Amino acid sequence: MTDRRGLIAAAMLAAAALGAPALSTPALAQDDAQAWAPTWSDDGIASVATMLSGAWRTTSPVVEFSGDGEADIVMNVAPVAIDGVSDALYVETARSDALWEPYRQAVFQLYRYKGQIRLRTYELLADDITRGAFAGLHAAPELFPALTRDDLIATLDVALTESNGSYKGSTPHAYPTGVGGAVEMTSNVTLSPTSFTTADRGYDANGNIVWGAGENAAYTFQRVDPMITAEEHEGGVIVIDFANPGEDVLGEGDKIHTHYTGWLATGVKFDASRDRGRAFIVDYPSAPGRMIEGWDAAVAGMSVGAHRKVFIPWEVAYGERGNPAAKIPSQADLLFNIECLYIEHPDAPATEGGAADDGEDHTGHNHP
Repeated sequence: MTDRRGLIAAAMLAAAALGAPALSTPALAQDDAQAWAPTWSDDGIASVATMLSGAWRTTSPVVEFSGDGEADIVMNVAPVAIDGVSDALYVETARSDALWEPYRQAVFQLYRYKGQIRLRTYELLADDITRGAFAGLHAAPELFPALTRDDLIATLDVALTESNGSYKGSTPHAYPTGVGGAVEMTSNVTLSPTSFTTADRGYDANGNIVWGAGENAAYTFQRVDPMITAEEHEGGVIVIDFANPGEDVLGEGDKIHTHYTGWLATGVKFDASRDRGRAFIVDYPSAPGRMIEGWDAAVAGMSVGAHRKVFIPWEVAYGERGNPAAKIPSQADLLFNIECLYIEHPDAPATEGGAADDGEDHTGHNHP
């Protein structure tokens, strides 16, 4: 078992981004990104980027210092286009049992310094709500937001050296930090086609390690198959599944109980069922005019316990008019996080407690 505080260079610097302004250019890069493919500055950088890209999972559970217990940690790395930052990769890190709620979203940049490849880490200058809007979008690159260099803050560099098809590296010097009682931090990494090992350490003013790996300890990820999947549905709705247990599946004639958060494509939250303290309940399929057109496609095939990120194009959302009451402008693409709490099957025998078994107040019928 390990401590999450040492995972990935500068992971604990994410707190510096809290309370920051919204992204400077937050609109989704959908139109241009459909045909986008990553390009790399040279073969060496391409080799590192290819090796980093994909899904990684810790080889042993990590102890949560937040008090939520231990869990394997999953890290997803994907190439992205960022204006002003070449050779960039988006990094999303989450507990394996809460992939839809990453605790860190960052950017890696590969570049050369005096001929040597360096890996620079950036944190996002956006608040938790805005970052939540595009959590999981790495699974559908055409939806990734149009970030620029102004949306990022650099944290540290790791200088890499190639050896026998793998890469090793460390920070060229200690970097200042104020996290966890430390005044400076260092990082070491080892990257191969199948494993990624990190050793991040924070030091106090006396040079003592106060968080992260011990002098001879490290945290190891192994490459795994992607755990987050994306699929396009009718009307251009794109569904990204984080977890879909599949035992109690939504069918025609059922009533689905959900919690959801809705954002504009700018990352501005316009609604959330939990803010009202009650679940959102609707028939499936929904009655004509009851829901936005894309909602049925957004929840199709969901099962109890499922979590999804859904992109709904404006044509099957609120269209040309928008929804002024909800502050949704004309031609606004929408993003939703959806959790399926409970499914009412009309032909199934009633169970004791019924829908209340999910612990929510099921009286609300507002939005989407």
